[in-house]
Order: sequence, then structure tokens, then C-alpha cells
Amino acid sequence: MDLYKLIPKKQRHNRDWSVGKDYVFFKKMHNIPVCYFEDDTVWVFLDLRIQRQIVELIDHLQNSTLKFYFTHPEFSNPGEVFDIKKIPLHYFRCYADPKFHKSINKIEFDFIKNLVNFTKEFSDFETLHANFKIVQKEVSKKWYDYFSKKDIWDYPEEIREDFRTLWREIQINNIL
Repeated sequence: MDLYKLIPKKQRHNRDWSVGKDYVFFKKMHNIPVCYFEDDTVWVFLDLRIQRQIVELIDHLQNSTLKFYFTHPEFSNPGEVFDIKKIPLHYFRCYADPKFHKSINKIEFDFIKNLVNFTKEFSDFETLHANFKIVQKEVSKKWYDYFSKKDIWDYPEEIREDFRTLWREIQINNIL
């Protein structure tokens, strides 16, 4: 496959995007791997350091016919052992990031359906549920501020509300 087709159309003239062996890179101080193509599947490194470029790539890929999933950026290191159990946890942590969550909703990408399809093909729902519980606990954590006399959360209300009903949405996408 011609990897230049994976670069978003608006960015093909931009020198910051480049293609090497099986990878597409974006240059921000140094070349950061953005995605690679393997077995008719595009694997996008869900790296929040280059969030805007990742969202552009997702928008480009959702309008194409290619099948794509997300993976952890540390797996771009050839010395790193690929652990499939880390991927759903990374999906959830990125989904809990407020800026990324807003960007994904803006382009109307069904992130949860992509996660469910990944789980059906490569993982199991027990691992998915365990990782969901870990991130849900982080998202719903609050602490009491004695000075202002009110509860303080680390995540905005929109993210907390999404995570309250997220497991139900996962189960519905699994049925469909």
C-alpha cells in the first residue's frame, strides 16, 4: 500500500509529515511515529503529544475504506514488548482526556465502536471491563476542598457523565 495515502489530504504538502519503511511520521522536534500499516489494518499510535495531527488522521481514515485501530505509542519502539492488554487501558485514558474527547466528538467519530471492534478482534471483554473499571475510578475520584467547602473533581463534568454510561454503550455496540 502507498503510505502517502495515509497522510491527511490537507497535510500532504506539509514537510512535517513523512513516510519511512512501514511508518508514517510527524516531525515535532523529532520524527514521531503516527501510524503503521500491517495485515490490511492501519495501527494509529494514540499519542496525545500530537493530538491535533492524530485527530486529523482519524478524520481522514474514517472517511476512507481502511480498517484502523489504535495502539499505545510506546509500542512504536522496536525494543518494547507488544502487550495487547495495555491497549484498552490506553483507549480509555485517551477518551478521558478533555481536549481529545472534545476533538473526537467534534469530528463525530465513534471512538467506542472502534474500541469494541478492536476488542472483538484482538482481545476479550473481561480485560476491557477490568481496564474500564480502573479508568472509571480515576475519572470519578473527587476530593473535598475545606477552604471553599465544596467537592473538587480532577475531570470535567462532561467526562464524568460519559463514563457513568460508557459501559452500557460498550455493551450496546457489542450487540450491534
